[in-house]
Amino acid sequence: MPSTLTFADLKTGVQDLSPSQVGDAVSGRAVNRAYQRILRLRPWVMLWKSTTFAPLVDKTAGTITLTRNSTGVVGVGTAFASTDVKRYLRYGSRQPIRITAVADATNLTLGEEWDEPTVAGAAYTLFTLRHVLPSDADRVLRVSGPSYKLERRNLGLIDYFDPTRQQRGTPAIYSEAERVSDLLEVELWPVSSGDETFYLQYRMAVANMTGTQQPVIAPEAIMALGQYEMAMTLFHRTGDQTFLAAAQEAKKEYAEVLDGLIREDRRQRGPQPVALDADDAVNVNDPSTIAFFRRFNTLGLSQLA
Repeated sequence: MPSTLTFADLKTGVQDLSPSQVGDAVSGRAVNRAYQRILRLRPWVMLWKSTTFAPLVDKTAGTITLTRNSTGVVGVGTAFASTDVKRYLRYGSRQPIRITAVADATNLTLGEEWDEPTVAGAAYTLFTLRHVLPSDADRVLRVSGPSYKLERRNLGLIDYFDPTRQQRGTPAIYSEAERVSDLLEVELWPVSSGDETFYLQYRMAVANMTGTQQPVIAPEAIMALGQYEMAMTLFHRTGDQTFLAAAQEAKKEYAEVLDGLIREDRRQRGPQPVALDADDAVNVNDPSTIAFFRRFNTLGLSQLA
């Protein structure tokens, strides 16, 4: 039967090592620390969630005026809308700037001031560069197009090869971008032309436990790891061999429970691939990486799959 141990029960289990030395707050921190460590050991299948997203079609209708040292953009014949917030506006070959607010069809606000000379009656492109993920997304595991899987790469790699995001076509790689308002974002490259739907698989974020909440992963593992770390702390503080023995026993219990969890996780996952953190550490001077991008250019980008 599934365990029904709650956060309160787990705290009690840690406090029982030495009630006089381990208070409620200390045991709570120890339990949640162990909880988060276990959750981040691997992309547990139980935390996988999926959704789809599609870039909006570019907007180029009308013209715009950009005023030096101002964040305001005034359009003529434009059709700005609330759905354009968090999209990007580009003038010429300049760095695209994020849109933070839209007042009406002809007025929007940029996330930073226009620091070049004022331009009026200018052509522009308003497009989707980054995609805001669901609020419970903690880590992207996989992004796929209609019939192909995108490769995971570090955002710095995209910045290196295409700093102003001029390349357009069928995306071949994706990268997690910095969080905005605590929401995770993903960027596809080359920038999508806005005519495809993408499948996203991500790891769900799990908050620390409070009150009588139950953990989403085996509480026995949390109990054992929490007791091990607390027993070791007490041993180093007091030198009492009783705590060292308790730590060794808890460590053994933790290893046994964790082994079972990993075996079951592998069984549930099956052959499905997930992103490896090592993929993030891409050297832009590495021959294989350079060949990767040369192949993109040779194929004209849009032919990549």
